[in-house]
Amino acid sequence: MLHFILLRLAMAIPTLLGMSFIAFLIVALAPGDPVMMELRAMGIVPEPDDIAALQAEFGLDKPLMMRYAEWLWRALQLEFGTSIATGRPVMAEIAIYLPATLSLAISALLGAIVISLTLGGLAATAGHIAGAGLRGLTILLVSVPSFWLALLLIYVFVLHLGWARLVGDGSLPDLVLPAITLSLAAGAALGRMVYERIRSEMSEDHIRLAIAKGLGPMQILLGHIAPRIIGPLATAWANAFGGLLGGAVVVESIFGWPGLGQLILQAIAHRRQTPRWSFAWIGAACRFRATGPVTFPVRFASPRRDGSARPSQFPYRDASAGHRPFGPGLVGPSDRRSAGLARGCACSDGSDPCGFTALGGGVRSGRR
Repeated sequence: MLHFILLRLAMAIPTLLGMSFIAFLIVALAPGDPVMMELRAMGIVPEPDDIAALQAEFGLDKPLMMRYAEWLWRALQLEFGTSIATGRPVMAEIAIYLPATLSLAISALLGAIVISLTLGGLAATAGHIAGAGLRGLTILLVSVPSFWLALLLIYVFVLHLGWARLVGDGSLPDLVLPAITLSLAAGAALGRMVYERIRSEMSEDHIRLAIAKGLGPMQILLGHIAPRIIGPLATAWANAFGGLLGGAVVVESIFGWPGLGQLILQAIAHRRQTPRWSFAWIGAACRFRATGPVTFPVRFASPRRDGSARPSQFPYRDASAGHRPFGPGLVGPSDRRSAGLARGCACSDGSDPCGFTALGGGVRSGRR
């Protein structure tokens, strides 16, 4: 386990450095002088001496790699420099808007989890026609752009029904529509994963065995399928959190939510380099910190973390070892069929003495 944690940390360091360097290059090599654009935005006619003085003050006259090294050293200390427009530390401005963005992303993630479990579970367990309809709904929600969905929700719930405000004050009721906008697409994408995981588990022998024992659908779903798929799903949910942070930029600007989206759009419009570098760094760090606390427990609880399964993951013991393979509820022919199903005893000549094919398993080789 310690080796896995150290390996993940070692992989995270070059990932963060690579993402920060790419973001730095994209912002730094963009056309236009940020000092000149900022002065013009404030209504000041820029003079060459003023431009040179501001460039020297903010370090924009230094070579590119030196600027990146200085910025990276400050970023490791959570010091992202000073904003050209306001003269305040960038970290202080981010601290004002970050709580609103985090509350929106967390609310959207909770909604996406509920939507994914609902759509994926129903699509996997419903009939053929209903399942196909639910799968089509997930594809539709994934294909719809978030800004178009936001405009549609504004038209229906704000302009037509009057149930919400177009521009709020950042209160809890104003959080509903932005959270729904983000959670629908993310929940549909995650719902496809839930559907595929459930369908994959339903084709396993231990699920057929549970059906042969007479367990109900909910018992099978909650007792046999859910424990085996919760690990990959938790990792996918954590990965989705980083995507929700990025998607919140556009949604916040549409709904007027007072989050980082407002600050990012202002920085993009006025070519402010320091805030945009900081946003890229914080976004990459948030994605890693969201997946890290989930990946480590999932890896620790995985039955094959050391290359072999734990005995507790396989409650059905081999009848050839002299043990009764199942509980007392299975007796007679049913007991023999279930034991054969667990051991995969269909013979190589095509015969099926244990009734394996009758349970939907097909014929398999007699080798164990």
